[in-house]
Amino acid sequence: MFKNVILLLCFSLFLISCKKDCYTAPEKVVFEFVNASGENLIANGTLTTYSIMRKTGQNSYTSVELTPTEDKKIILKNVGSFNGTVDYRFT
Repeated sequence: MFKNVILLLCFSLFLISCKKDCYTAPEKVVFEFVNASGENLIANGTLTTYSIMRKTGQNSYTSVELTPTEDKKIILKNVGSFNGTVDYRFT
């Protein structure tokens, strides 16, 4: 009987503590566009307009929100919070 009570308490503690700690948000997806010499294409002015599109269906794409950083890299918003494979297109 005592073992059953201890087991029940341990299981209850596991369920209670898991509410806050079990979810880990996905890492940021950061791109740096460089040429063969390693030069950043945004910093040197070669790449001035850009967009990244997410495939949503048969030949259907939607724009991904982009955030530029001070060091001339691009952060993709809301990428990685899904299960499975998603196709992207750079334009």
